[in-house]
Amino acid sequence: MELKGYSYNVFMNLHNSSDIVKKITIMVIM
Repeated sequence: MELKGYSYNVFMNLHNSSDIVKKITIMVIM
């Protein structure tokens, strides 16, 4: 749970930084 929350935090930071990075992250998660 904690790790998932941390990953979500990083995910949101990446989303704010770059939409391309966000898309790549989504692909990796899926």
